[in-house]
Amino acid sequence: MENENFEIDKSTLRVIFDPKEVNLRSVVKQNKQCKKVYIPPDNDALAIVSYTSPDILLVDHELETVVSKITAEQKMRYYTEQKPPTAAKSSPIPLMKLEVLNKPANFHQDRNHPSQQQGDLQQQRPSEEPGEKQQNNRLMRQDSGKENDETVVRQVLQRENGYHDKYQQKEKHQQKETPNQKHPQQESPQRQSQQADQLHQKQPLKEVHQIQANNTPQQKPKQRESQQKPKQREQQQKPEQESQKQSQEEPIKEPPQNQPQQPPAKDQQQLLNKLPLRALVAKAKEDGKRKVLQQGSFPSVGSAVKIAHVAENTMFLFEAGSGSTGPSSQYLKVVERCFVGGEAAQKYLIHAPVAGDIVYAPFEEVYYRAEVKSVKGDEAIVFFTEFGNTESLEWKKFKEIEDPEVKYADRLIHEVQIENLPTFTDFVRTKLQALEGEEFGLSKVVDIPNSKAKMVELRHSKELYYLSEMMLKLSKDNDELKKKHMASPVENVDRANQAVVPPDPKSYVPVSIAELSEVCIPYGDGIELMIIDAGEVYDDASHRLAVIDIERNDAFANVLAEVCKYGEADSNVYSPEELHHLCLVQWEGIWSRAVPLAVGSKEEASSPYCLLDLGIIKAVESSHVRRFPQALSRKLYVADCIVQNPDTLCKLGTGGVQNTELLTGKMIKVNVAPKKNASDEIQEILIISVS
Repeated sequence: MENENFEIDKSTLRVIFDPKEVNLRSVVKQNKQCKKVYIPPDNDALAIVSYTSPDILLVDHELETVVSKITAEQKMRYYTEQKPPTAAKSSPIPLMKLEVLNKPANFHQDRNHPSQQQGDLQQQRPSEEPGEKQQNNRLMRQDSGKENDETVVRQVLQRENGYHDKYQQKEKHQQKETPNQKHPQQESPQRQSQQADQLHQKQPLKEVHQIQANNTPQQKPKQRESQQKPKQREQQQKPEQESQKQSQEEPIKEPPQNQPQQPPAKDQQQLLNKLPLRALVAKAKEDGKRKVLQQGSFPSVGSAVKIAHVAENTMFLFEAGSGSTGPSSQYLKVVERCFVGGEAAQKYLIHAPVAGDIVYAPFEEVYYRAEVKSVKGDEAIVFFTEFGNTESLEWKKFKEIEDPEVKYADRLIHEVQIENLPTFTDFVRTKLQALEGEEFGLSKVVDIPNSKAKMVELRHSKELYYLSEMMLKLSKDNDELKKKHMASPVENVDRANQAVVPPDPKSYVPVSIAELSEVCIPYGDGIELMIIDAGEVYDDASHRLAVIDIERNDAFANVLAEVCKYGEADSNVYSPEELHHLCLVQWEGIWSRAVPLAVGSKEEASSPYCLLDLGIIKAVESSHVRRFPQALSRKLYVADCIVQNPDTLCKLGTGGVQNTELLTGKMIKVNVAPKKNASDEIQEILIISVS
């Protein structure tokens, strides 16, 4: 171990820590494999932790996180401050323990000697006085604060093993000398020493010392060497010589040959990252040092921006610069990583989040990054950091964000107010929402005192109108229409039709298909869909089905109504000049947004179009084609999918008759499989039921 503040031996971990800053008992006992924590009464900066087995110790180096920050000065200070317990500063219990340990009958023979090479000195000289033992204990504690402090526990354990070996050898030698004499206590020490060895693996170090000291047979006071018989001296010297030879063959300071070398610091850090207890301490640190999202730099004047979300009186913009490494690519990259990470995440929240947490939250059945604002019961208010909308959702549906690069990526949307529009009416808010995704030029930026939002003026990149002027003009026209309707209530006039302003052919700028937002069926089981077109579901080459999500049916109906109003209000026939130019077409009395599949002469009677809101391809007469209004929504709702079990759809939907017209408008419950590759354009579904 590179950290000198703890060391490992068998199933015991010896830790030096700061008792004023760390409650080591509460940290260690979170590990179920921890058996016992022992803190000596005369040294509160030292702890000995025992585990159920040595294997557990190898995967519990987590305490290094707690003790690694203790400097050498702090460690020396705690050792110098330690004093022998007194009646005024300590309880009677530690004093009683110290008094018992100081008695010759209970005090271990090698307790005061940090080196095993000294041998069994208890048999070579009279027992020491209590004052000398106390002084030796104090010296041993001071030595443990030095550089060789990490080997003290190992030396103590080796002395214990050497003591048992010497004692057993001495007993065997005495049995050989007097085979016919049998003392009642000759067999018990060997059996008791074996029991002590077994308890040594389960009990703390101090308890092992106490057991061995109590189980050691009482020895008579030694006679002087001059009074002892030569035979007795020879019996005493033989075990001592053998133990000294054994201790010389096994140096203490050198590690055993079979002991693996310590891994490098980098490999050791990777090993520590996998330890189970490290997660507990890491979580505590994360709670204490919670990160917050950083706001990206605001776009400069002249930058291209797009509207991400329209709030109550403000809206959120993101920079839409061009280029593979431009600001728009950075924003889209963050959105894509959040989308992919949210779908792949499997860990749902177990405990309620707190304000400031960054999680994956569902929005329209798709998971995106969100910041928790507040929590009340099972509900949490979250702010979607890539769009700007705020929602109240059930926090049990949230997922954890494990990738820190995604979790703490800079927020690239910016809250703004429109110049001369401090508040949004419902009419203005609706018009602004229709402009989401369109590109504007940032022509003016003004800081607002005591507010994170900025005052801006935007100019449409293609139509070149200023957003504030356009909104004020539309609001004024809408107010005049309301007044006119109130002045003539007898006339049956549709207010919505009066509010629709068809595009001017002279100043019209075509709308590209690139401005459309893609539609995606939510992944999962039991998704409810409605069939829009089933013309190719029984085609062996495709099994294609056009559907919409039931939860988006109301929004889809509103868009269709608005498309119909614009189509009926515009009397100017339009012929797209490019294949990517959007338009409005009428087929069998239904208006739909469409894109041409061929561009021909204006004199041709009809041309093929893909009807985006009906999911079909039809030839439409040229007289039924109109311009795509700038204020019309670009959001799509109809999605194509591939049916994996068309026979089940035929059996449940039409009773086994392959009639595609009967399937239109039916509700189906399906399991939606995720895309296998990012390049897949069509999703696959499995029919469960039809209603």
